[in-house]
Amino acid sequence: MEKDEKKQLKAHTKAEKKLAKIRQKQLEQYPKTTDAPTPPIAAPTEKPSPALRFAEAVRGVLYLIFAVSLIFAVILREKGALVSLDKIIENLLVIRIGQIVLVVIALALFIYGLKHLRLIK
Repeated sequence: MEKDEKKQLKAHTKAEKKLAKIRQKQLEQYPKTTDAPTPPIAAPTEKPSPALRFAEAVRGVLYLIFAVSLIFAVILREKGALVSLDKIIENLLVIRIGQIVLVVIALALFIYGLKHLRLIK
């Protein structure tokens, strides 16, 4: 736990130094006058973990599948053209590779759930 705290403190200090440099550059660029607007300062952001990038990629694929299904439903003007999640799961459970795909999707959604609970970054 001590190493994690040191790493967090070091990252925080590094981010503060970057912000200070950005502010200094902005002060040099934009001298203080009453009519000059001050540009916003963007804080440095951390890169998401590989697990989170994986989860977001799977979520993106699920959104694409639903979007294509919805487009077909609109074009064909049929109620059955919209593929629901129940139908997708029902069809995937039958085949072995489908079961693997469902496990991958479940893992991605689990990781994404942990992100929303702020347990991972």
